[in-house]
Amino acid sequence: MKKRRGNSRFFVTFVSVIGGAFFVYKLVIYLMSTMNVFVIDEIRFKGQKTIKLETLMARTDSLINKNLFSLKKDNIASNFANIHRIESIDIYRKFPNSLVISITERIPVFYIKTVDGVIYPVDQNAIVIPFPENEQKEDMAFVSISLPAENLEFGKPISDELLDIMLYERKELTHFEPDFLNCFSEICLEENKLVFIEADQGYRVIFEIDELLKTAREFMKLKDTFSFDCNKRIDMRHDGLYRITKMEKK
Repeated sequence: MKKRRGNSRFFVTFVSVIGGAFFVYKLVIYLMSTMNVFVIDEIRFKGQKTIKLETLMARTDSLINKNLFSLKKDNIASNFANIHRIESIDIYRKFPNSLVISITERIPVFYIKTVDGVIYPVDQNAIVIPFPENEQKEDMAFVSISLPAENLEFGKPISDELLDIMLYERKELTHFEPDFLNCFSEICLEENKLVFIEADQGYRVIFEIDELLKTAREFMKLKDTFSFDCNKRIDMRHDGLYRITKMEKK
């Protein structure tokens, strides 16, 4: 009985073609990475909003006059590892002599206020980030957390019960009531009650955590109808009703 040689010949040919193509590819990359033609003479940044251009350029000065194809993208990205406002970096080679670095910054969603009064921004993943280098104004509510400042580290997420709740609730609130969180300057727990402090007049509003979206809608209607001074407390926890009381002076 004769052996079927067609399939084996096809396999050998296929492997030879793939191997040859890979060899040619590696040879081309090697030649391009050793030629003086592709020397970096321009590095461009895009996407940065709160990080100064000088800060970014200082991390890449050493790349000028290097071969465009001899540099690994991971090694370039590592130059920005301790800029904690950066979430991700995309690096593009632009033939023949340019390097383009696209920055995606972390977007802060709340300020956190520690038990010892230190304030920092955090993003949607509870990662602590520095204030903007360019002093860009960022208006967000403060969330009072139960941690001291010494427990915080830039670029690292924190775990705090109230912050975790607000980051979770924020997803629906910003979708269904996008102006709600902008009405408040601070969010805290007072005697285990979820308290929001209104930004303009300073009055306090108490919400039920499990019904926050529903009562947020009710509050927005109430806010558009009445005005309250800083001595008022509005309790929104009573099944579609609200209770207004006068706060006792401390």
